[in-house]
Amino acid sequence: MHSNKHPPEFKLLLSCSRVKPTQKELDVRDNSFTSPIDESHFLFLINRHLVAPIVYFNLKNETRISNNLKSDLKLLAEHNQFKVLITKQMIIRLQKKFLELNVKGLFLKGVPLSEMYYGDVGLRDTMDIDVWVEEHGFVEICNYLRSLGYTSNLDLGSLNSKQIAYKYKTDHHLLFTINHPHYPAIIELHWKIRGRLGIFTFNPNERFSELISYNSSNTLIPVFSHVDNLLFLCTHGCDHAWYRLKWFFDLPQLIDKIEFKWNDVLNRAEQLNCVDQLLLSFLLLNKLLSQPIPDELQLRLQKNINKLSWSLRYVEHCILYNGQYCDTDKEKLLNLRYVLSQNKKGILNPTLFYRHLTSENDWKLLPLPSYLFFLYFPLRPFMLLWRRITKH
Repeated sequence: MHSNKHPPEFKLLLSCSRVKPTQKELDVRDNSFTSPIDESHFLFLINRHLVAPIVYFNLKNETRISNNLKSDLKLLAEHNQFKVLITKQMIIRLQKKFLELNVKGLFLKGVPLSEMYYGDVGLRDTMDIDVWVEEHGFVEICNYLRSLGYTSNLDLGSLNSKQIAYKYKTDHHLLFTINHPHYPAIIELHWKIRGRLGIFTFNPNERFSELISYNSSNTLIPVFSHVDNLLFLCTHGCDHAWYRLKWFFDLPQLIDKIEFKWNDVLNRAEQLNCVDQLLLSFLLLNKLLSQPIPDELQLRLQKNINKLSWSLRYVEHCILYNGQYCDTDKEKLLNLRYVLSQNKKGILNPTLFYRHLTSENDWKLLPLPSYLFFLYFPLRPFMLLWRRITKH
């Protein structure tokens, strides 16, 4: 996937990946304008990858694009500024609630990344708040969000003990949504960070002392350390096959901002079982942005390159794919192969296996008491068939 094979709109998009573009990226930008730019397709790519704020920041003084395109980008960037402000306000509010309840929390991705690494909180598109909450305070925080008017995709209070235990084992978060002008639309409340594939095995319950905090409007917000943030972003991006460049554009900001010791990063990746994700991310950085791969990672890549080659091709396909993620049977099969290539828990990974044996949709369709929970497994095919027939 060499940049000279990309359409000019995609090359122009890549040239906007950094707050401080390198000379190579400025050269790519110049090169992209040697061919006609289809501005409607360029805007489609911007919306597809959720990168309007940083693209506008890079191109607002660009004379080779139309004023209409600049106006569209400016509107998207200004709308994001508003979302960022209410999201930041909610993060601070949640952290104060954690302190009040003596509950541990950890904020992931999102606005904290903007504040720590972009230099401007509005330069990264914001959609939601991702936050981990320790188990003993999880229900209290759920109730707090509901008191604000949020509704969740699943009410734990409606489940019996077996269902709750199964949900905790096979999933990692609840989704809370609201339609309110002064609250962020989505909050993902996590009880664990990741885990389904056995990669990035950071357990905040055991490693909370390893977190750092940054100051956001005189409130200390708990986040990953710089190294762990880099590894988490690599893992999260690889888990989703880097479908959105929004996630990918985070990596150059961290690398530019922090002077990493790459042997330490590699050692930490070993500890957290995410070396492949780190290497795959740097292969992608090198291909798309000509980002040099540190020598320490190059040595490990020589041993892993064959294993990562297919994964890299699939990631490239996902980035350039113009449809929705896994929107056809073919895409779903490709994704299944990719997920299995990322899996570190063995061929009978219980998390991947169990999550398909029953679901909350089954529990809503046929409420059973806790002592009959085992019946959901043999009844699963019949309930799937029933839902397909009735479109339930």
